[in-house]
Amino acid sequence: VSSDDPATPYVPVLVTMTVTDQTCDTTVSGAHSGPVTVTSGLTCLAEGAEVAGPVTVRGGSLFADDVTVEGPLSGNGATGVEVTDSVIDGALTLRGGSGLVTVDGNSIDAPATVDGNSAGDMPIIIADNVIDGALSCSRNTPPPTNDSRPNAVDGTRSGQCSDL
Repeated sequence: VSSDDPATPYVPVLVTMTVTDQTCDTTVSGAHSGPVTVTSGLTCLAEGAEVAGPVTVRGGSLFADDVTVEGPLSGNGATGVEVTDSVIDGALTLRGGSGLVTVDGNSIDAPATVDGNSAGDMPIIIADNVIDGALSCSRNTPPPTNDSRPNAVDGTRSGQCSDL
């Protein structure tokens, strides 16, 4: 980083970047009427997508950024779920996953439950969400974090999410 300080005109900053070769196997964009079910590969809900129905991840991974889901979003045994800056008009339930779990900056119009997920070396992020209901987390490895960005919860917070 360059600086206007003559004594230290350049300040080194260490950066770590992870690049994956993963691309979307299925992409849902625009208006989609009916359920979206993920059983393998990576399914992406494209920015601005509107799903009128439930989203279920039974295997494989889901990436959703700036989308609307008019129904619940659930994962059971997913290899990864990343939902950011989205509106979920229903419950969010993520159980028994074996990879990335990120729920960040969303509006969730019902309770949220994150249970029994194992993310390995990756943190489980539950941050900066507005949840109209309870937030419950248990048996996750590692325990979820909010990266110092608390959730607004209109209900009880319990288990590993009691301080998030």
